[in-house]
Amino acid sequence: MHYKQSKEWSQYLATLGWKTKPATGGNLYYRSLPLLGNLGKAPRLILEKPASQIPQLVDDLKKEKIRLVTLEPEFSNQPKLLHHALQNNGFKPTNHPLTPPLTLITNLNNDENELKKNLHTLAQRQIKKARQKNILVSTYRWPIPAEQLNDFYQLACQTADRQHCFRESFDQLINKANLFKDKCFLVMTSCHDQPAAGVFLLIHDQIAYYHHAASGLLAHQTGAAYLAAWETINLSKKLGCQKFDFEGIYDPRYPKYCTGWQGFSEFKKKFGGEELEYPKVWRRLSMF
Repeated sequence: MHYKQSKEWSQYLATLGWKTKPATGGNLYYRSLPLLGNLGKAPRLILEKPASQIPQLVDDLKKEKIRLVTLEPEFSNQPKLLHHALQNNGFKPTNHPLTPPLTLITNLNNDENELKKNLHTLAQRQIKKARQKNILVSTYRWPIPAEQLNDFYQLACQTADRQHCFRESFDQLINKANLFKDKCFLVMTSCHDQPAAGVFLLIHDQIAYYHHAASGLLAHQTGAAYLAAWETINLSKKLGCQKFDFEGIYDPRYPKYCTGWQGFSEFKKKFGGEELEYPKVWRRLSMF
């Protein structure tokens, strides 16, 4: 089960004003907006019996008077049946996903030597460069000190500005750490006591998620971002995780959603792994 179907994620969304309704295949999240009514989202629902599950989901939407819902199914063993069931129940494909539709997965069951072999030569050089420059790596687990979270957040703001993407608030970051607790880790790299790069890691069902990554100018000068990612992968393996999910790379199916993703997608690909494409994203609009 994906972490976006976890109780911790449900609690986190509650801090943002979202309600949770247990539904077929997982949780359905919704909130009310002025003039628009109830809007919902259903990330990574497990729909292995679509012919019966999709009508049940529609009933749940009607009960909560959810006018518009975005459905992002988990992988299905019956993709054609899923497609037909969604179409027959008023769902239409959309070009506006809410969760990365294409990601990169590293198999952590491989030994460390195999993981190293999968590294691109550029990644190997950058990791070596960072170590030669004596980049310090620090790992924090919950409760993560506020000072270190703030250092990471400042780097995250620089990254968001550089990539022209959404910037979450510091309170949101703190809430995630406090709700995921021992499933949450922070890996930070520094150079002469100056924060360089970091990774905010979430773990759920033996899968490690590269949830947030951040870097400043020091990282580009020293290779610290590569070292931070590599040490995070190693940490995930030591924690007993079976997979490492890079949480999204550029998907040509959704160019507008993935605008500006090419740079960090190429960075992630330098660590090997296999691309994993999720099913189409669907929406349903109802009038009540």
